[in-house]
Amino acid sequence: MSEVDQMVNTTNTTATDKEAPGAAELAIGILLTLCGAVTLALSMVIQRYALAHPSPTIPYCGLQIKKGRVWAFGLLLYIFANVFKVVGLMFGPMTVLSSVFTTLLIFNLVIANKLLDERITPPKVAGAILILVGAGLCTSATPEGIPENYSPDDVIALIKKPPPFGWFLVALLVSTSTAAVVMMKLVEKKYPILDESGLIHEEHAIPHASLIVAER
Repeated sequence: MSEVDQMVNTTNTTATDKEAPGAAELAIGILLTLCGAVTLALSMVIQRYALAHPSPTIPYCGLQIKKGRVWAFGLLLYIFANVFKVVGLMFGPMTVLSSVFTTLLIFNLVIANKLLDERITPPKVAGAILILVGAGLCTSATPEGIPENYSPDDVIALIKKPPPFGWFLVALLVSTSTAAVVMMKLVEKKYPILDESGLIHEEHAIPHASLIVAER
C-alpha cells in the first residue's frame, strides 16, 4: 500500500471517529449561513447602487452621502457576511453549508427587485430554481467519512499525485483564473463603464425610474 493510500485511510479513520454534528448544531449552522447569504446579497445591491448612481453624492437612508462611502458600507456588510459564513461552518459540514450559501443569488434577486426595482425575468427565475435544486442535491447527497484533517505532509503527498489530481488541479485553477481575468479585462475594454468625461455610460447606470424607487 502506498504512502498516499495509508494517509487517506488514516484520515478516513479520524473523520469517521469524529462525532457528527447534531440536528441542533446543523440548524444553527444553516441559520448563520443564511444570515451570511442575506447580508452578502444586501451588500452587493448597496455596492451596485453606489457604483451605478450617476451623481457623486447620493441619497442613502435619508442622507446625502458620497457614493464612495456608501460603497464602503456595502464592503463592510460583505465582511460581516463572511463572518457569519465562517462561524456557521463551525456547526456543520462545509458541503452542506456551502450549498446553502449559494442561495445568496436568490436573495440578491429579491433584494435588487425591492430596492433597485430590477425586473425579475423568466431567465432569472429559472436560474434561481436551478440554484435551489443544485443546493438541495448537494445537501442531500453529502457523503460520509470524507477526510477533514490534513497535515502539511499529507497536502504535499496529495499535490504529488498524478493527474487528474494533485498539481494538475492547482495548474487548472491558476490557468482558469488567469483566463477569467484576461476575459474580464477584454470585456471592460470593449464595454467601458465610464465615458471620456468620467461619467457612467447610460447603459450601465441605474434607470431613472429605478432611482426613484431606490431613493425613497
